[in-house]
Amino acid sequence: MTMSEHKIIIPTGYMGSGSSAVTDLLREYPCLNTKNADFEYIFLHAPGGLLDLEQKLLHNNNAIRSDEAIKTFRSLMRNLFVYRGWWPAGYNHAVSRDFLKIVDEYLNSINTVSFEGNWYIYDKPSYLVYLMRSLRNRGSKLLNLKIQPKKKNVQKLEISIPSEKEFYEKSKQFIRNVINEINTNNQDIVLDQLLLPHNLSSFEKYEIENVFPILVQRDPRDVYISNKYYWAPMGSEVPYPLDVHEFCKYYRAVRESEIETKEHCLRINFEDLIIHYDDVVSKIESYLNLDSSDHKLPKAYLNPNQSINNLRIFSRTTDYEREIEVINKELAEYLYPFPEKLESVTGEVF
Repeated sequence: MTMSEHKIIIPTGYMGSGSSAVTDLLREYPCLNTKNADFEYIFLHAPGGLLDLEQKLLHNNNAIRSDEAIKTFRSLMRNLFVYRGWWPAGYNHAVSRDFLKIVDEYLNSINTVSFEGNWYIYDKPSYLVYLMRSLRNRGSKLLNLKIQPKKKNVQKLEISIPSEKEFYEKSKQFIRNVINEINTNNQDIVLDQLLLPHNLSSFEKYEIENVFPILVQRDPRDVYISNKYYWAPMGSEVPYPLDVHEFCKYYRAVRESEIETKEHCLRINFEDLIIHYDDVVSKIESYLNLDSSDHKLPKAYLNPNQSINNLRIFSRTTDYEREIEVINKELAEYLYPFPEKLESVTGEVF
């Protein structure tokens, strides 16, 4: 079977919203390919990735922008190939050893022409070089010498000026080839963070079949508190401002910038997945056309009795009250309507 005959299931969310809980749940279904469930695939939406290549080649393209776009894309793919301490990398294992070969085949397929040359953007401005060149030119005039101009650095220039139809067809094949390398056992496959909420609508142009995004949203109070008071002190990368007013501005901008996709997309609240576990699991199974009997390992990776401890963390201490008041006011429409009391597996009420 080809990729088009299998579902591509994409848990995604708004940075710290709990999409990994969906990934954990799906690991309990052996009929799904979740072998890289903990790996986040960013080659589409990362800066310099495929979506950036689309923007550069299809909008305001020219020879110089084209060459820079190709070089930037290839550089990112090479950096993603081998893990050297950069957390998103390791595609030689997470995809296959042939990943860079697939990249080269793709770039060759959209290449219009290649030749040896140089662009001004590759010249490195240097006041010292400028000064030495001026002194040399002045000296040559005084001594009536003929000095050959220094040759500029010559490199391979790659020009790609594809039509929209050509770009999307070739890019669709590239995505297919990458996913087929991952999905060697021919199952419906789970690819965490392959797309972000903001990318879902723009990705429709690629016409990839059987894409099933599951978008997870979470109460911004818990998002903020977990970022500032749990993850940041542990040295983790924090994707949000730690000032509450800046957080609210940023969070609202992120949510309002999303263009709702025309294709199907299941939206769930992280809180509902925990509090109304059975109902939401049934909803996910229905969306993915899974049978309840496919759930062979229930609660092995996602146990709501334990995950409930990740809810309402903003109310565990009065230390957060001032900041929570700001979020209550500025982001009221995004707050989750919690029940008055939640009881954890340990009996702790918060």
